[in-house]
Amino acid sequence: MKNKWTDTGCIRLREKIALGELTSANLVKDIISDIEALDRQIGAYLTLLKEQALQQATDIDTRIAQGQNVGQLAGLPIAIKDNMV
Repeated sequence: MKNKWTDTGCIRLREKIALGELTSANLVKDIISDIEALDRQIGAYLTLLKEQALQQATDIDTRIAQGQNVGQLAGLPIAIKDNMV
């Protein structure tokens, strides 16, 4: 599965979020969908914090809509490798 953002770099994604062409929440939803579709086969994730990711994305979207200054990577989802079982 490949979402429409897979081949888009983080700088361009961040620009789209800042311009209101994309919301962080929608980006996170697309990525979570990809993870759910693929991870059964590859087992890359031990922990997926879907609700927290969506809440943080929504919070960033709200701050951007209010014109608040957010960090350069704000709104971009990331994955951190955890290998502790």
